[in-house]
Amino acid sequence: MRSTEPGSGGQRGAALVEAIVASALLGIIGMVGITAWDTAILAAQRAVRQAWAECMVRSELDAILAAPWSDPLAGYPVPDARLMRVTVSAARPSTSAQGDEEKVLVQALDSRSGDVVFQAAALKVRALAGNKPLVDANGVTTDVTYGCPAP
Repeated sequence: MRSTEPGSGGQRGAALVEAIVASALLGIIGMVGITAWDTAILAAQRAVRQAWAECMVRSELDAILAAPWSDPLAGYPVPDARLMRVTVSAARPSTSAQGDEEKVLVQALDSRSGDVVFQAAALKVRALAGNKPLVDANGVTTDVTYGCPAP
């Protein structure tokens, strides 16, 4: 629509330019919002996996420390070998007799990549070994499966 004001002939395409600039700004803001949302979702998923791994490792390590003494070569059972790895090595400090201590390392693994998500280690001493069985009557390691639901 033509303006009736004198000297306003240069404003004919201003509305179209304003609409294009506004659309471009909305598009950029929308892309930034979508990217931020995606980043937040990925960070939340990673935090859930990390918390689950920490729960798994701590539960398994507590169960191993409460279990009866085992020869380091025999090791301890794990609930799921795809998700956890337990390494037991004989620890022989100069102050103790050979075979009285063992270092237990429990690692939670990422099911997709196999990378270590969380790990913890403890020193198990024969004199302080517990008598709680690691598995129930059905052969299931219950401490970890009950205490840490799957993510």
